[in-house]
Amino acid sequence: MKVTNFFVAASCLLLSYSSVTLAVVDITTLKGPTVNTAVPAVGNGAVTDPASTTFGTGTTSRIALYVPGNVYKDYPGWLPLYKALVFQGIPVTVTKDISVAKTHSAVIAYQALQSKYLGLLDGLTWSTYVSGGKTLIAIGMTSTDMFLTSSFGVTPDTTTNKNAREVIVLSPPSAAYPSTSVNSMFDMTDVRDKEIPLWRGDLDTGFTTIGYTLAASTAPNGVFALGSYRTSAGVIDTKAGITIKSTANGGKAVAIGLDLGAFIGESNGGKTNGIPRSYDAQYEPGYDNFIRLIKQLYVTSTSTGLVTSWPVPGNMGVHFSWTYDIDAQDSYELAYTVAKDLQSRGIGGTINWQAKLVKDAYDVASFSHYYRNISAVEALGNMELSSHSVSHSPNLLNFPVGTGKEIWSGIEYDEENYFPFIGQCTNTSATGPWTTNVPGATPCDTPNARLYFYTVAGSLLGEARVSKYILESISINNSTVVSFRTGHLLYPDALPQVLAAAG
Repeated sequence: MKVTNFFVAASCLLLSYSSVTLAVVDITTLKGPTVNTAVPAVGNGAVTDPASTTFGTGTTSRIALYVPGNVYKDYPGWLPLYKALVFQGIPVTVTKDISVAKTHSAVIAYQALQSKYLGLLDGLTWSTYVSGGKTLIAIGMTSTDMFLTSSFGVTPDTTTNKNAREVIVLSPPSAAYPSTSVNSMFDMTDVRDKEIPLWRGDLDTGFTTIGYTLAASTAPNGVFALGSYRTSAGVIDTKAGITIKSTANGGKAVAIGLDLGAFIGESNGGKTNGIPRSYDAQYEPGYDNFIRLIKQLYVTSTSTGLVTSWPVPGNMGVHFSWTYDIDAQDSYELAYTVAKDLQSRGIGGTINWQAKLVKDAYDVASFSHYYRNISAVEALGNMELSSHSVSHSPNLLNFPVGTGKEIWSGIEYDEENYFPFIGQCTNTSATGPWTTNVPGATPCDTPNARLYFYTVAGSLLGEARVSKYILESISINNSTVVSFRTGHLLYPDALPQVLAAAG
């Protein structure tokens, strides 16, 4: 379809909005923002020391999250792990002190069971703890301390770089091993419950894992694989990913061969590209399955019974946030339909509009053709005007922060004019070579031939400040744009600072 036809389609669509004062701004005449944005200082920031928080309070009935010494500096994922536990209603006390941790009936030792973090007698302490009938859950155990290997019944990998492990397959409970009943809450007939994906297909990389070789043992208190790795070749790894070993008096030693805190942090930060098996509107428990397992281990760690909070309290209302993304030419009319329906129900929401100003391999310059339709939605009065970026780039995670001088300058050339362009990559055979129509671009197949589209000339500040400027300029309500959602829900580390700087 030729570009001129889109103007005809837009005109026909606008006829149905005769009672609406449509935006009369000609975006080809706009030039701005006129004020530069100060480039924010970005970085990983300071890591949180558990000792600096108030998370160390509570009684010994709580599960203890043990993060000793400087573990928090090397593994800041303890914090998203803590929050994930709390969000699932599990009461948690965070401590750096082994003498405090061992007073609890259940302990999560987060990356603590590595040789460099273990004190001289720590292995013996934890062995005594488990043999005393308590539950120890080790995240990322790599130590070969004889007390630990005996208590857990495993020997860890000498290497932790096993990117070929793409799934953890949970095992059904075994009647011969009573402790495996903790897996009973998983639906073993539903692959979404039974298998936890680890492989980031879009990035062609997996999470670093540790495999455990099980010692020879016999039921009922021997070691058992609660979860096994399946490789990209479809083969079950000989080394397990989740193991459990019990004692006659109810003690349990559980090893999880994944940095669960980092996995949760990257999941919450939109860095798990390709891991979900569906894009939306599907059941995808992800890391929740690890938290459910920990919750079951916690509540069964003592015969007296422990209390957790239901994540959604009874007799309480549930709040929904209605948000919609407009990022394709055929979605502009649908935006009005959705907004009108919500208005009839007395509901408001947010529509995130992509300010697509350039025709490229993704789509036509849909915003340039249809932006007047935003006026019809604004006139309804129930939807927040929000940004959905300029480029909707698949490689946003690789964008530089930018200069803070990026502008839209209509159809006129300007040195700072922001024109991110998406080209398409083509693989000419099973092994390449790759070609691209991206002008001057060589990273089309980065990383590992997985990005079939690639954006050049993009920046984070450009995405934020230019989209904000364009949307505010055409708003019939003089709206201030304060919300932003990235394309593909990607979340660069520097995004919070960039959005704050751009207003």
